[in-house]
Amino acid sequence: MPLLKTSVIQLDVRAGQPEKNVDNALKFIETAKELGANLVVLPEMCVGGYLVSDKWLDKDFLGSLEKSNKKLIEASHGIVLIYGNVFCDYSSVGRDGRAAKYNCAYICENGILNSIYKKRLLPNYRIFDEKRYFLSGDSPLKVEQNGIVKSELLNLTLGVEICEDLWWEDYGVNVSGELVQAGAELIVNISASPWTAGKNYARDNRVKNLKKILGEKMPPIIYANCCGCQNTGKNIIVFDGDSTFYNSEGSREPQGLDPFQEGILLCDPSCVSDKKQTAEPDNDEVLKMKKLAIQRAYKGIDDILGFAPRYVFGLSGGIDSSLACALAVLALGKDRVIGYNFPSEHNSDKTKNSAKKLAENLGIEYNIVPIGGIQKEVEKSLLGAKSQLPPLVKENVQAKIRYTDLLSNFAQIHNGVMTCNGNKLEIALGYCTLYGDTGGVFAPLGDCLKTDIFELALKIPEIPRELIPNENGIFEEWQIYPSAELASNQRDPMKFGYHDKLLEKVMSYKRLSFSQVMELYQNDELFSHLGVSDYLVHLYNLKDPAIFNDDLQWFFKKLNSSVFKRVQMPPILMMTRSAFGNDFRESI
Repeated sequence: MPLLKTSVIQLDVRAGQPEKNVDNALKFIETAKELGANLVVLPEMCVGGYLVSDKWLDKDFLGSLEKSNKKLIEASHGIVLIYGNVFCDYSSVGRDGRAAKYNCAYICENGILNSIYKKRLLPNYRIFDEKRYFLSGDSPLKVEQNGIVKSELLNLTLGVEICEDLWWEDYGVNVSGELVQAGAELIVNISASPWTAGKNYARDNRVKNLKKILGEKMPPIIYANCCGCQNTGKNIIVFDGDSTFYNSEGSREPQGLDPFQEGILLCDPSCVSDKKQTAEPDNDEVLKMKKLAIQRAYKGIDDILGFAPRYVFGLSGGIDSSLACALAVLALGKDRVIGYNFPSEHNSDKTKNSAKKLAENLGIEYNIVPIGGIQKEVEKSLLGAKSQLPPLVKENVQAKIRYTDLLSNFAQIHNGVMTCNGNKLEIALGYCTLYGDTGGVFAPLGDCLKTDIFELALKIPEIPRELIPNENGIFEEWQIYPSAELASNQRDPMKFGYHDKLLEKVMSYKRLSFSQVMELYQNDELFSHLGVSDYLVHLYNLKDPAIFNDDLQWFFKKLNSSVFKRVQMPPILMMTRSAFGNDFRESI
């Protein structure tokens, strides 16, 4: 292979802000030139962002993206530059009757646009909705689009593809293989690939499978992904980057960029290391990435909102609010985080002390505002001719006072925002108060099971240990049992460890139905299938068919009846393949 020095620019792409993205890209391109790069690669849709929804239908927005091409093409003097942007063909129409649009890679060389490659495999699942906006590169074209670029400057034949084109096994069209058959000596894949747990390892396995197909013909692959935070309106999405290159053996080479951080990666495709690839991530690696993803989301909200708000937390002394608050401090610093405790007659000294201890450990401002007086006045107004209020109404009055009446107004006073701190299990079962603790700018923990919450909390020493059962998940040994504390002696009704695993399978890509769960139970296969320990089966008496059946009926009834709450939730940070929102879509 000719002498090639490649710089992959892992850009923090701001959705809907082309001027910022281009200015940032141009600075990195100049740095790459100073480092001696002759091939510079930027991510997919790095000009305007990938997740911009129906802004793809806005002519002014499209015009601003097209105008940006001139600056980037001019910046390619002395190098080959590949970057992602939309291409509009105003001489033909797409499926919606508007001008045909394509998700493209622009290949520039020495200040001239060499060619445009139009993405062939368009994802149309989960959060992806490309067929709503774009045509495939298989459609009739007026510009070269086969992805083969013969570069005079590099003395090399490049094969260019975009993100999903690499995931050929799902489509029956091996785009990478076709590029190799057409003479590609190096494949460049530009991506806007959101992070979810295990995604990077799945990509590695796809490349390994490509090696099995191509054998000795396998070329090196440059993989350029964006980083940063974008959103769909229903979900907050983080991009970890993970830009890298794969050698001709299909193995990932070491890369020096931190997850979720922008920077320049220097690649030498002629290098082959002896580094062994990990087949699957271990639990510690997954937890580390989840922790970083949540912190990145907090920072990304600044870009989405356009200002840097203070975060105002209702600290109940429970594990969820403690974790959400601690991660905000790690991401933004203690000066941007404020804690409030709103005790009523039902709040124990243990939880009040826990909230105070957390605030002291984090070094944040902490305030106590009792709600007993407000609660009495509200209940008096609600009573009217009735002698007493239903218990559930009395509970929800407290939750609404805390979030709607007090926390939202304190947030405004501090020029700040609040978060919805519910976890995935609570959201699934509707264990939350509409217009109460479901409010907020986003839900940082909304795709974390309760067991995830415990494991993440163990990674943060500032969180009081009495909130966590113990490191082995022994759910009998609580110093502070999870509770909403809206009534006397109240305990959360979930079977922690079991309901988490059940929810995971019920919401997974290959979803378990009610009848399938029953069949597995009857065949004595359910708990091994879920990965639930004998300890938990014994703890919750799940071997008893009557107890198991009643619980399962309750679980599915709660899951199905709580949709109306979930569709009104703030955007949930997506970390799995089954996040409520655009990923796991529901109708009432």
